[in-house]
Amino acid sequence: MCKNRTIRIPFLIAIGILILISVFGVVIQVNAQDQSASDIYVRLAQKGVPVLKVSTIQRLPYKIEIDLQSASQSDRLALEDNWFMQLAHREAALAYRIGLRLTSYRLNVYNSTGELIYAVETYLHPDDLSQNSQPGKTVIDNQSAEQTVNANLQLAGLTLDELAVIQEDTLGSNGQILLIQVSGKDLLDVNGSLPKFLSSLFQLLDTVNPQHGTNIVLCHLRVVDPAGNVLLDYVRDLEGGSTQWTAVEGLYSDWFPKPALAPTGGTPPAPIENGYPSPPTLTPQSYP
Repeated sequence: MCKNRTIRIPFLIAIGILILISVFGVVIQVNAQDQSASDIYVRLAQKGVPVLKVSTIQRLPYKIEIDLQSASQSDRLALEDNWFMQLAHREAALAYRIGLRLTSYRLNVYNSTGELIYAVETYLHPDDLSQNSQPGKTVIDNQSAEQTVNANLQLAGLTLDELAVIQEDTLGSNGQILLIQVSGKDLLDVNGSLPKFLSSLFQLLDTVNPQHGTNIVLCHLRVVDPAGNVLLDYVRDLEGGSTQWTAVEGLYSDWFPKPALAPTGGTPPAPIENGYPSPPTLTPQSYP
């Protein structure tokens, strides 16, 4: 009897230790997930993104939800949401660099009255470009990067209003952000110039980092008319391999894939404020 009891006590102790280790591991994972969501919130806020909250909605598999505040007062997205949404997509997709790897994330956008006007869920797979890219290195400074871009762009009659390269300085990298604004006399004039201009831009984005020593990770392009109306708002994440854009009706469109890819899930996007059509979903890196 005593012998059985002697054997049972170490066995129970071992079971207890295993239980404690398991509980401790779960606690660590929960804290890490909550910290990861908090880190994404902080980084978005630091970038000026109107983020309401970032919360964990499922722990296994790990999923989060990002809520953004739009300046829109209707059921249409505001133009600025295009840039903010892409930054949110980028932070979530590359969260694994300084935190945990996500299985999926849901992006929600609310208007000024608190109404949900956009929602999409994005699933991340281990073989996605965004899940395999590592921070690049910058060999040349921002001013030299601007000169390189300027020398390789073909404006084709468009006017270059702005060309700037600034630091991203987040996600543990020293990535550069390329900002470009060009303008034309009217829609007809712009349509005549866009094929050559966009072809030169896309070719540049595909080659500038390996060939010239830049570390451009984001490109934000705007094409406007003389009155300042935005004809095309285009954002490309070179590391994540995704793009998002908004264009007015009638603008040259042969450069983007057709048919447009549908969202993975969620509420269909509302049209853009000020007469813009529905913003396209994130699309894979595919250009002429």
